[in-house]
Amino acid sequence: MLRYALAGMALAVSVGGPAAAAPVVASTGSGQVAGTIDRGAPVFRGIPYAAPPVGPLRWRPPQPALAWSGVRDATRFAPACPQTPDSPVMMVGPVGASSEDCLTLNVWMPANAAANARLPVMVWIHGGGFFTGSGSERQFDGAPYVARGVVFVTINYRLGRLGFFAHPALDAEHPDEPHGNYGLMDQIAALNWVKTNIAGFGGDPGNVTVFGESAGGISILASMATPMAQGLFQKAIVESGAFPNPMRDIAADRPNQPSAETLGKAFAEAQGIGGPDAAAALRALPVEKIAPSKPAGMDEIGKIQVTSAPMIDGKMFTEDIFTTFAGHGQARIPLLIGNNSLEALVWLFRPDGKMGTVPILPVDPAMLDKLGPDKDRIVAAYSPRFGGDMAKLVPALVSDLLVGAGTRFIAGYAAGDQPTYLYRFEAVPTPLRDVTAGAPHGAEIPYVFGVLYSLRNVGPRTTDADRALSATVIDYWTSFAKTGNPNGRERPNWPALSADGDGLMLRFSDTDAAVTGAIPNAAYTLFLRNLVQQFVKPAEKPRVP
Repeated sequence: MLRYALAGMALAVSVGGPAAAAPVVASTGSGQVAGTIDRGAPVFRGIPYAAPPVGPLRWRPPQPALAWSGVRDATRFAPACPQTPDSPVMMVGPVGASSEDCLTLNVWMPANAAANARLPVMVWIHGGGFFTGSGSERQFDGAPYVARGVVFVTINYRLGRLGFFAHPALDAEHPDEPHGNYGLMDQIAALNWVKTNIAGFGGDPGNVTVFGESAGGISILASMATPMAQGLFQKAIVESGAFPNPMRDIAADRPNQPSAETLGKAFAEAQGIGGPDAAAALRALPVEKIAPSKPAGMDEIGKIQVTSAPMIDGKMFTEDIFTTFAGHGQARIPLLIGNNSLEALVWLFRPDGKMGTVPILPVDPAMLDKLGPDKDRIVAAYSPRFGGDMAKLVPALVSDLLVGAGTRFIAGYAAGDQPTYLYRFEAVPTPLRDVTAGAPHGAEIPYVFGVLYSLRNVGPRTTDADRALSATVIDYWTSFAKTGNPNGRERPNWPALSADGDGLMLRFSDTDAAVTGAIPNAAYTLFLRNLVQQFVKPAEKPRVP
């Protein structure tokens, strides 16, 4: 299994770049920035929210951004964080240049918005399995949100071994600091920047919604579970992010799950690094050794993927995220959460220009053996939906095992604590309905950002109905960001889940666009929620590094 299912598989689009226009100036705590006007609205790109995490700051918590004099140019995106983009199933448009000096964010303002206008803010956290992606990917277009009166922000955060890494020598240097989860610390630093500075861009620091897909969704659940992020956002949207994978411990090895330090030592030893100077030697490594842009093969990619995930570190997290939700210890804020109907697949952009799908998890019947003695009962529960067609049943069932079970688990526990809205995304653009019977992992992204028109080789053939559904999704998301309730006029009512986690959900489908209905196969998905709960137990307290 590709770690966290290559979370955040983005779709290749081509959205317009920065437009040539007179600069616009805004103030931050570090200095002034000059942005530009893009399609009538101010945009500021590449603003540092933390000091460059280089040299002695590699594998340290993010430090405050350095001040500058004069007006800093903010008309171009800054480099992406170093990453390994050459996975054979990662059919993503290029993220462009990368650099270890990458802790930047981008801000879109509504046209004619004044500083201190106190408009709602939405912060997008990109996916990519915690080892790829960037806040400047072209599909993450803020235009539809600023058109609806929202200040829109995207961020970069450290990825792969630079973002999620532990070694005893590093942990011993600053015993009072958190270690390991540097990418998540970056996200929290970016949210702190938003709280401090967003008023100067017309935003309300007291009305911030974080939203993200896959690895970005996992990040949001993590931020809801750690005290370090409390108070930095008031609402959360989680798209395909509830992967029920037990978190790795920073120091304690477990059966079939070596600790982060064990993985870190293995990497260091492979570079010939050990002994009392290991920390300095690790920091002296060229970035290409840590995040190779052209890895030797799938084995090397796999080692990076395994490392790239949040861990129980004893400070940010003392237990698994799912355990925190089960114990009702998460942030009590409005939550909108859901998953796609075929999470086990992703789009494949073929060399001949046609679209296909590729599995990110085996979708053969052998996968069903993971259900143990309940296998036959569960398959029987699924059969009515698919008429006994195993070619359709197995991918749907595996998809629910991958993300659907975790989504029901999180939504079920949160519903008793806070307003919780559950969705299932089933829609496929009209030109692609002969390619797949459901929505693959990441398929909602072009709807969420209104960029269906730019889908490579597909956009010109999308229909008014496709675009109308995209507008509906954006309207729901925006209403939720403004008020904590996604409902509004001229849209189907979306009821919050009842306190027992049952009831109705919203389905985004091809035929009905958006319709309120019962949770599909509710009896089975409840079983899956219970299945997840079996391994969500109070975690052993890790050694505090």
